[in-house]
Amino acid sequence: ALGNEDSDLVTKLEFAFIDEIAPSGTAGGLVKALQADLVDKTRPILVMQGDAVPNANLTYLLNAHQPHACATLGLKTVGDDDVSKMAMVTLGNGSPAAPVLSYVEKPPLAEAGPGRLGSIGFYVIAPHAYDGFIDQGFARWQNAPDFDYALHYFPWLLQSGQQLMGCPLPEPFYWSDIGQPLD
Repeated sequence: ALGNEDSDLVTKLEFAFIDEIAPSGTAGGLVKALQADLVDKTRPILVMQGDAVPNANLTYLLNAHQPHACATLGLKTVGDDDVSKMAMVTLGNGSPAAPVLSYVEKPPLAEAGPGRLGSIGFYVIAPHAYDGFIDQGFARWQNAPDFDYALHYFPWLLQSGQQLMGCPLPEPFYWSDIGQPLD
């Protein structure tokens, strides 16, 4: 949520939409928007997955993003029942954002480790990461029709030694995956 104290930020928000003939994955739309110059490539981009209904403090996430990081993930503490529904993240030291040490997409509870920080579909992507982001999208599309943040981009950042940060958002806040209506 962006509140009254964020009125300057709200007036500066710009939205870009891509109408896809065929789905290209959760990150495919951003690759296409960047390639088509639909976004300002000098500013970070706040990505919000369309299947989440939140009232989280997204200004906190934007302010926590550090310029040297390629991406910063919005995180929420989750219970054991939700571990297998989202990526689980382990962080190093730092506040409000810290380096991501591990990122495991939808693990079984036994493989989730002791932490319960879940990635909830809000990301800040830095301008210096856009070229690599586009390159990774096209490399993925050589072999498959999709390019996904959780399955392809974030693991690539970690494997290639790029800076991926995580930011636990101030709680409590409401968050719901509309694909899981019983939650």
